[in-house]
Amino acid sequence: MNKRDIVFSMCQYGMANVWEWASEVNGNTWRTTGDIGGSWGSMAAIGFKQGGHEPYVKPGCWNDSDMMTVGYMGHYSPLTDDEQYTEMSLWCIMAAPLLLGCDLTKVDEFTHNLLCNHEVIEVNQDPLGRMASCIATRIVTTTYANETKVYAKEMEDGSMAVALFNLGDDTVPVSVTWAELKLKGPQMVRDLWRQKDLGKQAEKFSADLPRHGCMMLRVFLVK
Repeated sequence: MNKRDIVFSMCQYGMANVWEWASEVNGNTWRTTGDIGGSWGSMAAIGFKQGGHEPYVKPGCWNDSDMMTVGYMGHYSPLTDDEQYTEMSLWCIMAAPLLLGCDLTKVDEFTHNLLCNHEVIEVNQDPLGRMASCIATRIVTTTYANETKVYAKEMEDGSMAVALFNLGDDTVPVSVTWAELKLKGPQMVRDLWRQKDLGKQAEKFSADLPRHGCMMLRVFLVK
């Protein structure tokens, strides 16, 4: 028999706390949830409830939060553009397998750009293999009580990958302080989706995000 690489993907649907023992039976990925549905509610309920699984992630061992619901899947994704950016950002910063359920022969320009941003993919594929943690949850009250979240993880080069999320229905400011990231001094900030440097920031970064929108950043110490 020819030697070949095999990925052992375990589908326990999150039962029996599979993340706690899957690597001991040589599992490479393991589903942490039931099947994802084609809606914001389903995606958000799965994606934003992966906390506590971080200790079990390392190179070769990954929490699988199911396929991403982007692109054409018999019909184009019911998620809005902002919601698809949120899904891709969340899966990438959590180091989740980027499994696609869409028809690759019908990839439109938006989906191509969503899936092929190399700076965003670098966060998912970083050799350090860390899964991001939610470091801040806030309620910003406007017309509605809008929940916002900040996720962050250390990268191999010493920078921090940071994702800001607005789970609410209004456009609201979402911010992260360098103290929350356990960083000191001014930091350089780069917008990964726009592939644009945002310059030196003294103590924090803040941006107004639309309903179900996000922003993905790379934060570097000023040298």
